[in-house]
Amino acid sequence: MYMNTRVQYIKKDDLINDREYYCLSRNFEICTWDGSTFIGERYKFGNTFLCEDQHWDEGGTVKPLAILSIGDK
Repeated sequence: MYMNTRVQYIKKDDLINDREYYCLSRNFEICTWDGSTFIGERYKFGNTFLCEDQHWDEGGTVKPLAILSIGDK
């Protein structure tokens, strides 16, 4: 996936724990922020598995674009 470095994304300090985000990432498009890392489902070689990745500002590949889950959890 092409990682546009000029796209505006949600900064790490503005993320909400245990919420799902739509994102630009190397490994997934939907992920959950757990407070320190993103967790999403990755499909590779016919298998689907959970994968972790870091926020773009921390050297990872995830740029969260929009929150998907809102309200109480």
